[in-house]
Amino acid sequence: MIYIGLAGWGDHDDLYIGMSKQSKLEVYAGHFPIVEIDASFYAVQPLKNMEKWVRETPSTFQFIVKAYQGMTGHQRGFTPFETKEEMFEAFRESLKPLIKKGKLAMVLCQFPPWFDCKKEHVQWIRYVREQLDGLPVSLEFRHRSWFEGPMKEKTLQFMKEEEWIHSICDEPQAGVRSIPTVLEATHVEKTLIRFHGRNIHGWNDPGDGSWRDVRYLYQYNEAELLEWQKNINQLKAQSKDIYIIFNNNSGGDAANNAKQLIELLEIQYQGLAPRQLDLFS
Repeated sequence: MIYIGLAGWGDHDDLYIGMSKQSKLEVYAGHFPIVEIDASFYAVQPLKNMEKWVRETPSTFQFIVKAYQGMTGHQRGFTPFETKEEMFEAFRESLKPLIKKGKLAMVLCQFPPWFDCKKEHVQWIRYVREQLDGLPVSLEFRHRSWFEGPMKEKTLQFMKEEEWIHSICDEPQAGVRSIPTVLEATHVEKTLIRFHGRNIHGWNDPGDGSWRDVRYLYQYNEAELLEWQKNINQLKAQSKDIYIIFNNNSGGDAANNAKQLIELLEIQYQGLAPRQLDLFS
């Protein structure tokens, strides 16, 4: 099965034109069967939030939950947790409403651009996997060293042995702080693909923080999506379920590109939330 959705549900204005009293997530769930929760990266979510999101989505809807920033080495400075054990315990607890209703697709552990391939970082990845034992967990790198030369095969083998789901990226090739698209599944059940756009000029931080507004400013054209039609077919032979997230949100292009890919792949989802009108017909 191929599941296609977006990173977050708040930034896609085209979906919510003429919206009634429904929440944005309820409307979103009429268009896509999955979503990536980004709020969990910035703060471990309270149970009431997760319970609300479970209620607002159909029974077959699934969430990809982005790992809290303290778990992946992004966080600098203040942390609300006294120990790393407390942090992981709180995060695991937050997932219970999703797990109970069968709505947890996976946890996404995206490591930062400065997280390069070295022994202490491998040890931390192993620790994270241990702390999330029993859960479907995907791994995404942002430093090229994990896939350079002979490290590519070693990294993939390590991910298979540790039962990591591979988060395969489509992103600009902009130096060491970007990774190549590696079309190899590491988990027989699930593979994640994330479309970050190809804005090579906006990818790296120039130091003034302006990249945050333009990093994901990109609209995929039909030819680029057709390339991925072939890639997805290749991955389907390696992994039972393919999850695809469009993260090119900066210019509001993610929803339309996701709709285009659904159409190209001739997918018709069953069990979506009722929709009052089709904005993309």
